[in-house]
Amino acid sequence: MKEMNGEERFISALRCEEVDRMPSCWFSIERSGLFFKEFKEYKKKHLIKYLKESRRNFVLGLLYSRNWLSRGTSGYLPIPAWNPECEFPTVYYNPETDNFYSKEEAKTLPKSKKRYRITYRGSVMSSGHQLGEKGERLHKYDWYYKPFFSGPDALEKFEAFYNEFDCALWEQEFNPKSNLIKLAKTVLAYNKRKGKPYALTGNVTNHFEAIFGGFGPSTIAKLSRKKPNVLRDICKKYEKVCILMEKAALEAGFKIIDTGDDLGQKGRGLISPKMYEEFFYPALKSRCDLAHKHGAIIWMHSCGFIEEFLDLLMKARLDGLQSLEVPAGNDLARIRAKVRDKLCLIGGIDSSRVMTFGTPDEMEAHVKSQIIAATTLDGETMEGGYIPGPAHDLLDTPLVNVERTVHAIAKYGKYPLNWK
Repeated sequence: MKEMNGEERFISALRCEEVDRMPSCWFSIERSGLFFKEFKEYKKKHLIKYLKESRRNFVLGLLYSRNWLSRGTSGYLPIPAWNPECEFPTVYYNPETDNFYSKEEAKTLPKSKKRYRITYRGSVMSSGHQLGEKGERLHKYDWYYKPFFSGPDALEKFEAFYNEFDCALWEQEFNPKSNLIKLAKTVLAYNKRKGKPYALTGNVTNHFEAIFGGFGPSTIAKLSRKKPNVLRDICKKYEKVCILMEKAALEAGFKIIDTGDDLGQKGRGLISPKMYEEFFYPALKSRCDLAHKHGAIIWMHSCGFIEEFLDLLMKARLDGLQSLEVPAGNDLARIRAKVRDKLCLIGGIDSSRVMTFGTPDEMEAHVKSQIIAATTLDGETMEGGYIPGPAHDLLDTPLVNVERTVHAIAKYGKYPLNWK
């Protein structure tokens, strides 16, 4: 068949249709990890080679490492397309008093008192810096610290938080003329005009993970038992935020929507499928319905063991599922047999064990075995429906293993598939 461009390849794969070769899915490079240090040295020593391997692809002046990681096939690039009418303010958190204060109130405080911030979803993030050998600051990073809307007064905190800043994002109206939508349209037009080999996707915020991060598991469990209608109302509020973002991405012209909701942990889900269906599934169904109404496709990232949610994901008509984290217990062959050709599998390469601790030869063998597992249905080879890539961001993965993964995906992911 004729060679596809990046968007065609991604869309066909996500629809489990025939492709010329598998696209690949690479997430971010964690700047506090060892791989980032090796990667910087590689670019410094081999800049011309790096630029050539990256195909010198620019998006509004930015050269993306995803092009380098996905060479030999095509990758994707997520673009946010939502611009709220009012920007959510910077909100600091004081762990000593379990309270928050505004940017204005924090002006006189030392930096040590500004380490914690609360996102608009209620997640408390801890801000820190990676230090070099001489104690110099290399870069800033943020880690999840705790939920803010938690404890016996969780609902009071929830109301007070949004009332304080008069900035409940679910009360906003959709604005088709926002600046970020205009910018996204410009990027899409540029990409189409230049025929770039990657696919651009409209990035939409998560739903379950937002509520889980803001309220925490204990509070969510209590609300589901004692105040289920309150929890449903909260879920509906955050669903409106997701829909606002997705409408913006679709208005900009994206044909692929990517979102995320971490539903699992090692060996099991964070909540039961029954609880997910009762409270959180409606938002997923709304997001899928909206994408399909506009002729777009939608895929979702979800860490941890995900197999017990597959029936619900297919019921919502989700097009693709990413991560498929092997150490969490996910099995690509078992999942393929379950979802048939109704769901594209994305990821499935063990980034935390094989990529980090294995040899290059073990890495190539792992890529090959995962491609075979994800594309074999009833003893026959599927012509689409799998987009290989590491399950997570690159952290402490040796550069040599990343290189072998890139080449193995290009080698074994070209149709007709060849296992020799």
